[in-house]
Amino acid sequence: MTFRTAIDIYLQALQALHDNRLRTILSVLGITVGIAAVMTVGAVSKGGKYLIFTELETFGLKSIWVSRELVEKDPRKAVRSGTGIEDGDYEALRGAHSWSIQKLSPVVSNKGKGQLVRYGNRYSNAPISGVSPDYLDINNDSVQLGRFLRDGDVARNRPVAVIGSEVQKDLFVNDMDPIGKNIRIDGKSVMVIGVLR
Repeated sequence: MTFRTAIDIYLQALQALHDNRLRTILSVLGITVGIAAVMTVGAVSKGGKYLIFTELETFGLKSIWVSRELVEKDPRKAVRSGTGIEDGDYEALRGAHSWSIQKLSPVVSNKGKGQLVRYGNRYSNAPISGVSPDYLDINNDSVQLGRFLRDGDVARNRPVAVIGSEVQKDLFVNDMDPIGKNIRIDGKSVMVIGVLR
């Protein structure tokens, strides 16, 4: 094929595209939409995968959450509240001395519902959870101020709390240090010992 033949073919192709403008526009539009759809699906699936793995890393890939929901379908029977796991179950698991259980923490919460927390005349609506010292490592959290719970706090039933950074912003103005301050949760005075990162 000579250079002149290649130019002739190119000019004929342009003439055919010009003569069939609607077909040309629809073809280009179809190719553009197809490429955009493939790119969008790829981006969404990659983003979704990232969110799932980020959430899993929050709890650690080797963490197991155990609960027992007692749900009764018969409306004449009472439904027991809570997960059904009691202190005896926790102590039995903790005393099992299994090499596979490295950290263990109960989680007693109000099912994600916020509860009013107060310091002076400032308020915050926060979910409250009761946990053990192992919870920090299990949940892959870290403390930015103060400290986390210790075994002595739990053994002596000390009224202490570790708050999140959002609660700190709500309750303590001008970057006031919350460590050692007493806040009120459900009318009970609780001392702040730490702030989560």
